[in-house]
Amino acid sequence: MQVEELFTEPRVLVMPKSFRLASRPMVFVDEVLEEPFIARHAPEIWRDFWLATDARGGQPARIGADVTTVDECFEAILSHQGIAFTQTSTQRFYNWPGLTFVPVADLPPSTVSIAWREDTVSPAARAFITTAHTIAACTPVPETLTSSNPHDHTTAIPLLAPSSRPATSEPVAAHQP
Repeated sequence: MQVEELFTEPRVLVMPKSFRLASRPMVFVDEVLEEPFIARHAPEIWRDFWLATDARGGQPARIGADVTTVDECFEAILSHQGIAFTQTSTQRFYNWPGLTFVPVADLPPSTVSIAWREDTVSPAARAFITTAHTIAACTPVPETLTSSNPHDHTTAIPLLAPSSRPATSEPVAAHQP
């Protein structure tokens, strides 16, 4: 499997504008450990990344609601069921009234990568890979960290756990750890 990073971006805490930390310029994970979080139905590695399990010092996340979609997540936040970590670009596409996005100082960034099987890459897959690189290079996402050469990556970050890798030769693009 070939994996290439397209870009990375900081993680932010999304919360209602009335939340106690909403006016802060930055927050730290330990400030929200006791708060309920909105958890997404997803593979464990992805869910743990967005709940910041590694940064909690062994303290499990308190789950206020389980959701499937971004819309459900924001509805749960606006109804005060919890808060959530997300990537910076979420605000660009889902800047709902009543929500606030505050940078998290002590979480590693989120990485968007593309992955494909090297042994059977179709022309359509190659076109998708090229398009993904072009869009990532030409479409600035606020506060992203981009590679200087999207075709030359020395650091590959796995997108999926080994047991859940796709069986097809088509590329996979994901916003995951």
